[in-house]
Amino acid sequence: MGQHQITVHKVSDQLLLNFFKEAAEAIGSTTISVNVVGNTQPIQMNWSEQAWSIQKEFSWLLKSDDYSIEYVSTARPGIQVNGDRRTFSGNVLYDQLTISSDVNQTGGQPPLSGDRIQLLNDLVSTYLMANLSAASLAFNSPQTVQSLLKSHQTMVTRLEGMVVDIGERATRARIELDEEFNARKSELERQFAERQTDAQRTIEEQKRILNEQDEELRTRAKLLDDRNNTHARRALHEQLKNRLADRFKNLDLTPQTKSSRTPIHTAVVLASIILGILIAAFTYEAITILGSAESTLSERLLVIAKSATASLGFLGIITWYLRWLNRWFERLADAEFQLKQFELDINRAQWVVETAFEWKITQNAPIPDPLLENISRNLFSKSEKDENADMHPADFLASAILGRASAVNLKIPGGGEISLDNRGIRKLQNGGAAE
Repeated sequence: MGQHQITVHKVSDQLLLNFFKEAAEAIGSTTISVNVVGNTQPIQMNWSEQAWSIQKEFSWLLKSDDYSIEYVSTARPGIQVNGDRRTFSGNVLYDQLTISSDVNQTGGQPPLSGDRIQLLNDLVSTYLMANLSAASLAFNSPQTVQSLLKSHQTMVTRLEGMVVDIGERATRARIELDEEFNARKSELERQFAERQTDAQRTIEEQKRILNEQDEELRTRAKLLDDRNNTHARRALHEQLKNRLADRFKNLDLTPQTKSSRTPIHTAVVLASIILGILIAAFTYEAITILGSAESTLSERLLVIAKSATASLGFLGIITWYLRWLNRWFERLADAEFQLKQFELDINRAQWVVETAFEWKITQNAPIPDPLLENISRNLFSKSEKDENADMHPADFLASAILGRASAVNLKIPGGGEISLDNRGIRKLQNGGAAE
């Protein structure tokens, strides 16, 4: 890409536009863009019907001897020519001309030929490059210099006037905007105050309605409170009854408890088998010895004692095992009875509560304490267990005999005898119970 900047003499708007019209024709462009002092939008000059046309309100530029143009350019793909008066704003005699070319951006059009380049350079020399001798003669004449300075002073005066006019217009527009803003603000504040007043009235009305509804709800809550409690209480009662019914269906020991009883069952079975074997062996031995004529008395007594001891041990284990099973059965039965009693107590308690609430509603007073005590007597109270129920029949018989006897004579092996009166019997009973 090539770019050439040339410092050229300042010429009038008419000559500058003539140069760019011929330069545009030389490079093959059909558009010229012009920026004029005081105008924010660029002005377009177009080539049509073998002539250049410009907007009607800016047609005076074609005959202007002033220096109103700030920037002018023409271009086609691959080449651009710009004239800039802003670059040398402090210099009243020279402008900046820039010619840019890029062979890679021709857009399919052929590059400028040597003849066109020469024509463009001739146009620059003709319009923008003044003769040095003529220029020196111009500076030798005070009238020429004065005319040039007067022209620039006129342009500066016009620019100052335009700036003042634009400032006045901006000030008037700002004042009008402020007045419009203040009026709109006042209107909005008035509307906001009205809406705020309406909203406050609406809020007060809604508060009044909500207070009335709240009072109605409280009244209804007082009426429905007892009913709601009754429904909740009845639902809880039904849940308890269902859980008790499930417990009755599955009334049994847990697997852990059952597994903890297994060693006892196993030990009893093994002991019974061993004692059974010993009883059979000792019985066979006793039959053999008793049937032998050569056996002595001590042998016969020994074999009888061994058989009797094994038999007593077997009977003792069986008796203890049966009593142990009986105690487990009694505990399960007691638990079942307690559950049934608990269910009855729940039903009774429900009935008592319902009666108390009905009494309070109908009589407008709590139920009397004596009546409440009578209908709720023995609720959830556990009955005392009969300790004699766990006694062995032999223990029960001995207790009964000892309890009714005034004196007891006990014979002991070796020919001795022990006598006990009522006091000794009571002491013996208390000592046996303590053990």
